[in-house]
This record gives sequence, structure tokens and C-alpha cells, in this order.
Amino acid sequence: FDKPVIALRLLAEALEGVHGAEHVRLLLKVREVAVKHGFWEAAIDNLKDQIAARVISQVELLHTEAGNLYAEKLGDLDQAKAAYQAALEANGEHKPALAGLLSIQRQREEWTAVLGLVERMEALTTSVEERVALRVEAAALARDKARDPARAIALYVSAMALIPERTELILPLLELYVAARRWEEAEGLGEQATEGLLSIEDKGERLKILQYLGRVNEELRKDDVACLYYERALSASPEAIEVELGLAFAYDRLGRGEDALKIFRVLMEKEIDRLPK
Repeated sequence: FDKPVIALRLLAEALEGVHGAEHVRLLLKVREVAVKHGFWEAAIDNLKDQIAARVISQVELLHTEAGNLYAEKLGDLDQAKAAYQAALEANGEHKPALAGLLSIQRQREEWTAVLGLVERMEALTTSVEERVALRVEAAALARDKARDPARAIALYVSAMALIPERTELILPLLELYVAARRWEEAEGLGEQATEGLLSIEDKGERLKILQYLGRVNEELRKDDVACLYYERALSASPEAIEVELGLAFAYDRLGRGEDALKIFRVLMEKEIDRLPK
């Protein structure tokens, strides 16, 4: 087959007169020649012929291969999407088709659809680590792209339920709880957060967690507990002005006026020092 165009024409003519195993053999030969020489439309047409001839029972494999060719070789995302969807109609659990469809929807920024596919892939995964990773990815998509904080919270909570020691999930979940003013649920993270703080290497992340927990307990009128979180935060980062303010107001509500005034004086002196001389 030094001349692939002639070869493809001859193979097409040969296909018209044969059936059964020989027909299948020639179909596969057409595919081989078309792919080898970059005749992508011919390769896709051949895959469609193979699907029609039921060359294999797992037609989702052929639909997915067609989708890959449309997407990667022809840049036709509409046809690729249709091929991947056809694969999923044949087998709703076919991960390569899900991955191909997911790639297209990411490119098109169809975030609600992306979120649904990530959740669908998670449901098909048996590895706990992979399931957590997919739930975290879905949570971030719900938060940042789909603008669905309630869904993001549910996904982060479900991820932590699988592996409670994943301390890197505490801060984003706390942020969502605070933004939604779900104080009691945020308070429930307190024990888990404080136990996991030592394993969090990022100093800024530890500070934010303690600051959020202080704020949460202020909102719940538990100023004594809020003070403990703020004091712990300041012991690690004495220059955190927002934490100092939170602690001063909590002291004041507890009747510790002198302690509150000390903080306000220090903050005022810092502001004076910043003024141009």
C-alpha cells in the first residue's frame, strides 16, 4: 500500500462483495490504512461502518474512538460530543467517554455540566482516595464556577466523611460556612480543626482557621471560646490586626475592658508609626 488513496478505494470496492469474517477483516484493514496515513474522515467513516456491522459488541469503544478523532484530529467538538454521548448511551459507565465529554465541556466552560460529570465519575470510582479527589474537585467547581455554595458544602462534607484526616479541606469548608452564616456547623469543625492544625504546614492557613473559629464563636455569643482561638492565633502571628481587633471586642463583651484597651492602644500606636514623619 504505497499509494494509500488507491488502497482505500480498492478496499472499499472489495467490501461491497464480501460478508462475514472477510468483511470484518477488510473493515479493520481500511481503518489501519486510514489512521496510518492521516485520513481522519475516512477513519471515522470506517468506525461508523464497524458500529453498523457490530464488529464488536462493545460499540462504546468505537464511538469513543470516533469522538477522540473528531476532537483531537479534526477539532470538531460538536461531532466529538455527539460521539461520546452515543458511547454513553451504549454504556453509561464507560469512563473514557466520560473523560472525553468532560474535556469538551471544560473547554466550553459549561460548568454545571462539568460538575455533573465529575460527580458521575466519582460514583463509578472504587478507590477512596480517587473518590475524595473527585469530590474535592466537584466542590471547587460548585464553589468557583457553578456558584452553588450549598452544593460545594455538601461535597466537602462528604469528602471529609470518607477521609476525616484530610485537614486541607477544613479551611475551604470553614470559609463557605462563614459566608453562608452557618455558625453551628462551622463550630462543629472546631475540634477537628484544632486537632489537625499541627499537620498543616502553611502558617497563613493555620492563622485563617483560628481566625474563622474565633469569628464563629463570637457570632454564637461564646466570647470566652472566641478569645481562646484569637489568643492562639496571635501567639503564632502577633501582627494579625484583624485577629487583634476580634480579640479586643471579645474581651470588651466579657467585661475585660482593660485587656481590650491595651490592644486598642497598641493598634493605635502602630497606626501612628505608619504616618509620614
